[in-house]
Amino acid sequence: VLEMNAKVRIETEALESQVKEVLDNAKAKLRELNGDIEQLNTENSELNQMIETAEQQKKDLKDKNKSLMDELRHVKTQNEHLAKKKLELLADIKSAKEELAGLIDRSEQEKLAICKEIKNLKEAEKQLNEAKAKEK
Repeated sequence: VLEMNAKVRIETEALESQVKEVLDNAKAKLRELNGDIEQLNTENSELNQMIETAEQQKKDLKDKNKSLMDELRHVKTQNEHLAKKKLELLADIKSAKEELAGLIDRSEQEKLAICKEIKNLKEAEKQLNEAKAKEK
């Protein structure tokens, strides 16, 4: 019986030693896993922060793009207005050129008529002077 008690005690001590070793290994593994979990949580937080930053940048870019598109539409509208105004002004210039050309033609004709009239008056004056000279 003593032998059996000693044998049971030795087996119990061996089992306790094995259980202690398994528990120590499990605790060490848990500490290691807790460290890994902490590291992963830190990385997750950093990634979440990066995602939030990227989403804010995306929103800012969308806002800026919308603003630029609004500005582009405004510039296009102004360009269309200016193109219409340019066509109107070109038509006005063409009309003014045509009118000016007409005025130049008429003034040239009037100038020729006046020169002819002056020539005729000078001729008439000459004839009149000759007639006066003959009368004397």
